Order: sequence, then structure tokens, then C-alpha cells
Amino acid sequence: MLNSFSLMTGIRSFLSLAFAVGILLCSAGQANAQEKFDLKVELPTNKHYRISSVYEHIGRVLVITDSAESKDTKQNVKKLEIKPLKLAVEAKMTYVQRTMSKVQAVRYFENASAKIKLDKGVSNPRLTENNRLVVARSKTKEKGNQEVEMASVKDTLQQTELDLIQNPADPMTLASLLNKEGVKQGDSWKPSKITLAKFLNVNEIIESDVKVLLKKVDDKSARVFVMGDVVADVDDVSTEIQVSGVAVIDRTTNMLSSFKVALSENKKPGQISPGFQGDTKIDLRFSPTDSIKALSNETLAAYVKGGKIRQRLKWVSRLGFCQLIYEPRWRMITEEQEAALLRFIDDKELIAQCNVVLLPRRAANKPLTLDLYKREISKIVDKDKNAKLVTADSTRLPTGETSMRVVVSGIEGGVPVQWFYYNVASPDGRQIAFVFTLESKVSNRAATIAKQLVSEFQFKDPPRRVAAKRNTTAKKTSSTKSRRARSSKSSSQPKR
Repeated sequence: MLNSFSLMTGIRSFLSLAFAVGILLCSAGQANAQEKFDLKVELPTNKHYRISSVYEHIGRVLVITDSAESKDTKQNVKKLEIKPLKLAVEAKMTYVQRTMSKVQAVRYFENASAKIKLDKGVSNPRLTENNRLVVARSKTKEKGNQEVEMASVKDTLQQTELDLIQNPADPMTLASLLNKEGVKQGDSWKPSKITLAKFLNVNEIIESDVKVLLKKVDDKSARVFVMGDVVADVDDVSTEIQVSGVAVIDRTTNMLSSFKVALSENKKPGQISPGFQGDTKIDLRFSPTDSIKALSNETLAAYVKGGKIRQRLKWVSRLGFCQLIYEPRWRMITEEQEAALLRFIDDKELIAQCNVVLLPRRAANKPLTLDLYKREISKIVDKDKNAKLVTADSTRLPTGETSMRVVVSGIEGGVPVQWFYYNVASPDGRQIAFVFTLESKVSNRAATIAKQLVSEFQFKDPPRRVAAKRNTTAKKTSSTKSRRARSSKSSSQPKR
């Protein structure tokens, strides 16, 4: 892996020299090298092709932590510190893509998995069976949120699954990066900031000197280099990225044969996502293939039914007791066994934070009332002289649960804020708490956002409980059959 990064570093050095001294001469015998032509990368509509990709990340993740003791004084003061964690990632995926239009494609993932080593921990995210069929959609907004959207056709992606398949250099972004009319060998040009933002999977490009160079061309293929530095905005912080890439285009079909790119990044940590210092290597291979049943009109029609497939995400607690469906503007920050922390981001602005915690089960015949819930929240309010209870209400969710809300206003860090305390309870006594924190100036907007998130919550029977019920039933059935068999055998024996 280290040798691969050394190789890509060497490519960067060579490309820098090429741009500096203007090595634009063609090799002897190359056909039409100095003739102008239109460089094209096409994604033929309704054609199928297989894409194999490998993503490697090596470096350090930078996370913001709270230090309980200041180094300057003996007083206990919270102090923000940045902690580096060693990271090594290798992700592999192969999928067949059917292009539906210039901005949308459907992909069937034959495999998609990764091995992530972060600090001392190891995880192995992979796509679940129900999420192998995915819509990839290129956004058309001019600013912000430039990533290619991903939505499961059959089910709903979890955050770890989206992070696995949503990457820089997505095939949906390459045509606009590489296409150029009237070029000849040796020509170079600067792609637009919007094009680069989509290619690098960032929100916005602030500065860029990235250039695309048609390095070598003949009748059969074209070799194109992409190189330069960018300063970009991603989530709520800036990042510096060095880009070095090589694309090989089949001129007989105007399709990509391969695309390799190395990214060296220095990203600061923020409220939404951690920082990263290190290198990323991406290797994409393209090949035409026959159509497959998973991408046929009949298969897709069974799930689409004339409506647009929305990009949604799903959180399932680790023990399987509950499930939450949410839109991608909610970002999963951390999750524990039966708890999660999410933050709502819109156009790089942090609107609200939500803590979700599964609560102990109550007796079904002693449900929590709104008056009792208000008294419980009042105990929290009484500890803060700046806090006061604003309102309280209760409603019935479409799934049958009771949702109670208590709104509290106060001051945090000198800023007027509000807290929305939600308790969602099922008739059988199961309950969960949602606590939303937001600035008072966005309270009306955040109220709608919070209500929508709570309304899409569901209690579930955990898999192990379902399995236990099945095992218990099977044992009872087996035991009953054994007793009957013994009884039958006993009754058939002659009495002594």
C-alpha cells in the first residue's frame, strides 16, 4: 500500500514538471496528434457496464475532545483539544451500472465491503442484501451539497452503507470533468469549480489551480492527466487537497477504460465530521457488459411505481429495539448500543442537534402522562436560572405511539437557545427520548424538522428476541412431539 502511494507521489512530481516546462510534444508516429477534436466521455443511455473500484485511505483522523483540566490553571475548565487517530481503510466494490439519463443511473452492487482500522478498533462495513440496488443521482444545485445522491431502491441505506459507496471520483462526475471540445494533444484547461466540487465530493471549491491535460492521443485512445491543488469547504470546515489523476479513454466508444487518482488531504476537524490528514488512492476500471435482470425494466418497475426514489437513511439500534428513518441532512455523529447523536445541516449551517436515548420500559398499565412528564422536565429546568418551560403538548403518531413534547428556553454560551424534549411511548410500555438543542432564532423551522424526525421513529422486536421466540416455540413443539411419541410407545407395550 505504501509503495502505491509512493508511486502516485512520483506521478505528481512528474506532472508538476510537465506543466512547468511545457512538455507537450507528441511521440513519433502518433496518428492525428496535432489535429483538433472533441474529447468525450459518454455514459450511453440504457447501456450496461461493469465498474470495479478500489479505495485506500492512509493517514490520521483528527477528532475534537474535551479536556477536563486546563494546563494553564488548576481550575477545572473545559478545553478543546484535537486528538489524532491512526486510520487505514481498504474498500472494494464492483457494480453493474445502467445509465438512465445524464444525471441519473441505477447500480446493482455485486459486492461492496471495506476493512477500516481506526486507532485500535477494526470494523467491516458492507452493503446489506436489500440495499444492493441503488439509484445514483447527480445534483444540479449551483452551490452546496455537490455530492452524488445515493438511494436504495428496495430498502433504506444506513449511514455506514452510504459512507461506503459515496466517494470522490464517482463515475457520474467524470464526463463533465474530462469532456472538452476542440482540443489537441498537449492542450490543458481548468474545470469549473462546480465540476470539481462534484468530482471531489465536497460542498464548494474556494480556490483551485487544477488543470486537465490531454497528454497523449491516437485513433484508439486518449490519456488525460488531472492535477493541481484546491481549497474546499466540506461540511463546516475548510480542507486542502492535492489532486493527481490519470484517465484512459477509449476513443472508439468514447467510454472510460480506467481512471486512477491520488488525493493528499489536510482537513480540519469540525462540529459535523472529524478532520483528516493523509492520502487517498482511487482505482476505477470500466468494461462493457451484457444487461442483467436486476437492472431490467420489469425489476425496476416493481419498486419505482412512477415515483421518485428519495434519498433516505436508516438508524437501527445495535440490539434492534428501535429504528429511525431520516433525511441525509441529519448526520449521524455517534451511536452507542441504544443511543445516537445526530446533527441537522442545511447549506453548511448547523440547525439543530438531537440526542436519541432508549428509556427503561414502563408498566403498560401505568403510562407516562403529560403532567408527569412536565414535572420531570421541570426538575431539569429548576437547576438552571436562565431556563423556563415554554409549552407542552401531546399527540398520537401514525404508528400508534404517544408523543409528548415539552419546550424549554434558556441561554447556552451566551446564545438564546431552546430545547425540545420528546417522549415517545408505545402502548406496551416501551419508550424513547428525543432531546433537540437549537438556537431560538431557528425555533419555528427546527420545530417542523424535529416533528418530522420523531414521526418516522418505530419500535421493533429485536432479531434475537424473535429468534428466541422461534427457538422456544420449536423446543415446545419438539418436546410435545417427544412426549406424544413416548406416550404412544408406552401404550403400545404389553402390560406385565
